[in-house]
Amino acid sequence: MEERTILSSEEVDAIIKSAQASSALEELPDSNTPSSNINTNALNNIIENVRTEIENKLTVILKKKIVVIAQPFNLTSVENLIAASSEKNVYTSFKLTPCGSPVVTVVDSSLLDVCLNVLYGGTSQAKSDNQAYVGKVGLISGEKIGKIIIDCLVVACAEYMELQHELYKSALVLANASNIDSEEPVYSAEFVMNVDDIEAKCSLHLTEEFLLKMIPVKAGKGTHREKDFWRTAIKSEVTDSYVTVNSTMTDVRISVGEMLKMKNGDEIEIGDPTVVFVCLNSLKLFRAVACQSNDKVVVKIISQV
Repeated sequence: MEERTILSSEEVDAIIKSAQASSALEELPDSNTPSSNINTNALNNIIENVRTEIENKLTVILKKKIVVIAQPFNLTSVENLIAASSEKNVYTSFKLTPCGSPVVTVVDSSLLDVCLNVLYGGTSQAKSDNQAYVGKVGLISGEKIGKIIIDCLVVACAEYMELQHELYKSALVLANASNIDSEEPVYSAEFVMNVDDIEAKCSLHLTEEFLLKMIPVKAGKGTHREKDFWRTAIKSEVTDSYVTVNSTMTDVRISVGEMLKMKNGDEIEIGDPTVVFVCLNSLKLFRAVACQSNDKVVVKIISQV
């Protein structure tokens, strides 16, 4: 087993943390609630898959482990997005086929700086309060990063629809780049990452019409359960890697005073000693029983926690 294929506890913790943060997608404020026709389980699954793909691609490009966190969906309008836009970002519009739907990517100046400095300067630099206006090189680079984000979206949507994309336009002003109808409701998904203590962001603006065309309407619980974001992330990260799992006995509650008074030979009362939990780091995954199988001592999974 090669050492590089083994994920450390810190890396596993980072994966779990970012995936659990994605569960915030389920707890949307009333003003951001998706359309009643949108299958939110499928919607959240797509964003989690996009997050994982962006994380993997940026890790390869920047040659360092990048952890990306997906922020809760923001259901908004083109007018609101234009009002909040900045000329220090790069906005790139694409047309998705065969549905013909528009989509816009946003790459902020911090992500641009990080990518350009690491790729051409060998290191990332602290963000300046007076960041320079994004020039032609920044616009071209932002467009290329936008294409990477769209590639991630295509992969994430593969189980729902086979998509292709073509570039429409890139600009430093959203109003000049956007090919989304001003009346169309927009789902905005933001992805945040930290590279050498620099917070960088990118976003996807998806139309409600596109999502309704692609995602089965009210398709029931489907394959991806609401509480399985961490499973999606872990599976994506450790397909060819190894992690250490451990089994623990059931938890016992005891006062701090009793604990401090304990000495050699003291006993702690427990429940059934054969019932254990299978854990990844400190996260309980399964309930199991300790038993014997073919002369081997094993733990047999009996239920998911």
